[in-house]
Order: sequence, then structure tokens, then C-alpha cells
Amino acid sequence: MVGYFEDKEFVEKFKIELGNYSDKEVLEILKKRDHYNEVASKLAIEEAIERGLILSEQDLFDEKFKVGPMPNKLFPPVGQPQVRKKIIRSIGRGLLLAGLIPLIYGVVEIVQGGMFEPIILILLGGTWVFNAYQLMIKQKLSNLNLILLMALASLVYAGSLFFQMKSIQVMDIALAVILYSLLFYGAFYARKLITAQPAKEL
Repeated sequence: MVGYFEDKEFVEKFKIELGNYSDKEVLEILKKRDHYNEVASKLAIEEAIERGLILSEQDLFDEKFKVGPMPNKLFPPVGQPQVRKKIIRSIGRGLLLAGLIPLIYGVVEIVQGGMFEPIILILLGGTWVFNAYQLMIKQKLSNLNLILLMALASLVYAGSLFFQMKSIQVMDIALAVILYSLLFYGAFYARKLITAQPAKEL
């Protein structure tokens, strides 16, 4: 998230958004300022001074502005809409790349003489890539839900392939577990971020 605040256009949008925050929301940022990007914290402080919520940065030494530890959460909440949208787009890009795996595998299988199964893989991979792209652009829950359904189906398929193997390597299982863990974590995190967005942001 640090990189976002190196983008001048993003910073300008953040300033405008900050101006639309309620006094309570601005004060909440001040109470968590050490957990925010340095630029975001500075802008929040300037906004608070401009509104008269604090007179200067010295007021932040008051006990009521003491920064406490952030709670450990599996899916950390993101308050800023622009940051939230950028995270969803990033997850969408990751899901799109994941969808290229069955697509490429299907093409390779066709080149090697396969027909029915490779065509199914290409259709499913294409559908996955299309929905991942739509997720990046429109950030709709329907696209993500379809990806999750396909991911679950692919997990069952991968499991059946492992059972058919005569010898299973530990590294193969470990790699599959890591990849699917990352895939499902990213997808469910994106789902949480999308459902947390007010309707006017969608």
C-alpha cells in the first residue's frame, strides 16, 4: 500500500476523499495514524487542523490520541475506498494469472493430440480469465463467486489426479496446498472487501 501514495494522482484523490470524511472518521485515522502510510497520516493531520479538530500536531500527544496496537485479523479492513479498489484489482490480476494455467495446459494437451479434456480446460480457463478481468474492472461479487465455484471444482479435480498417481511426491502436495491456500485467501479477501463497499462505491 505504500506504493499507492507515491502516485501523485492517487494522493490527490485521497485528499478529496478525506475532505468528504466526517469529523469522527478523521479523528479515528488520527488515533491509528502510526498504522497508516506516512503521507496518509500527514494529510489526515492537516485535515484535522484545517477543521479545527486539533490546533497543532502537539495535540496528538494527548492521551485520547494515543495509538494502540492494531488487532490481528485474517482479513484486515481497509477504510479508504481508493485503496480498497486497488487491492481488489491486484487480487483480480493474481486470479487472472491463475486462470492462465488451465488455459495453457489445455493448449499444450491439444498440441500433443488430446481433444475432449483439453477443450474443457480451455473453456474453463477462458471463463476464469474473463471473470477475473471483469472483477478487476467492475469489482462485482457475481464474477468473484463464479471464480470461487470454479476454484472449488478445480480443487476436486486436482485431488482426483493425485489419487490416480501411483507415487505422490511430498513437494507436489506442498506446492498444491500453498497455491490453493493463496488462491482462496485472495479470493475470500476480495469478497470481504467488495461486500464492505457501500453501494455508491460500486
